[in-house]
Amino acid sequence: NGHSGSVRALAFSPDSKLLASGGVDRLLIIYDLETKMPVAPPLADYTDEILALAFSPDAHNIASGGTDQKVTLWDAATSRPIGQPWPVHEDWVTGLAFTPDGSVLAAASQDGTISLLDIKEKQPLGRPLVAHTDYVNAIAFDREGSILISGGEDQKLILWDISLSSWREQ
Repeated sequence: NGHSGSVRALAFSPDSKLLASGGVDRLLIIYDLETKMPVAPPLADYTDEILALAFSPDAHNIASGGTDQKVTLWDAATSRPIGQPWPVHEDWVTGLAFTPDGSVLAAASQDGTISLLDIKEKQPLGRPLVAHTDYVNAIAFDREGSILISGGEDQKLILWDISLSSWREQ
């Protein structure tokens, strides 16, 4: 309820009280799962389709990414963007994941790379991670936030040891 086009991204808040949805209509809607109603008007400052969403571990922020090749950080309470969107990729942003402590956001892309973003400093951490030979479709951190796994259109799962900036294919 609330979208006028295909929904392309969903994310639960860590406490499962909120659900964020985004789609081709360029809207980001945050729902209260108890009332099944939006908690605020849709976040409509987005310029292109939303393809990826992630809540921060404390549920205070939501990251979104999409066809504009940028990542936007939103304040979940005020429904306002935090700073300017980050132009992090040369193609669509297709996946987002926060480390468990919320200090780093990983952003996957159709350009075959993964960017790591320092949330506090609002800047990229080093160079993008490169090993996939095609789109990166999905990413997730382990419980400690030191291992990132990515899955791509190249049919590979790659484990990235973020603490050592190394990787190995599975």
